[in-house]
Amino acid sequence: MVCLDVDNYENAYKRILGGAAKAAQEGAGACTVLMLVADDPDAICAARILAWLLKQDNIAYKTVPIANYDDISRINEETIEKSTEVCPLSIVPAPGSVSVCALKTVVMLNCGSRIDFNDYLSMHDDMVAIVVDSHRPFNLYNIFYNEKVLHLDDGDISALDEVKEAFEAL
Repeated sequence: MVCLDVDNYENAYKRILGGAAKAAQEGAGACTVLMLVADDPDAICAARILAWLLKQDNIAYKTVPIANYDDISRINEETIEKSTEVCPLSIVPAPGSVSVCALKTVVMLNCGSRIDFNDYLSMHDDMVAIVVDSHRPFNLYNIFYNEKVLHLDDGDISALDEVKEAFEAL
């Protein structure tokens, strides 16, 4: 299962810290976290709290408001897809070297639980998405099988054992 229960929420933040440290080792000194924030009060408050934490740890981030699925697709094209080519958020690699991508984490605040990440986000191998979303229903593939997506569980996901069995049977 690719979700974190209440006792393990700090592991999501450790993943953000680890991604920033890896980007620094690779020589990318730019934005490592992209926050996609829904346009509701809960998401905005969560973004402010996360932004404060990131500032305390000197982690560069970018916050983008999200109103609908089209916004997610647009951000994917403008930021995430370009970051897998020659990352505009990081240093330009020397000719003949491997592209260094600084973007390591996409945090989705009160959005993203319903989408199929394979359809909406072009995530490279070192990237992880962290989803904190109170909306239901969940995209079951992302919860049970997509290793690049971490869901923070408030208790609903852990109660889906029968749903997982039915999903696996399909």
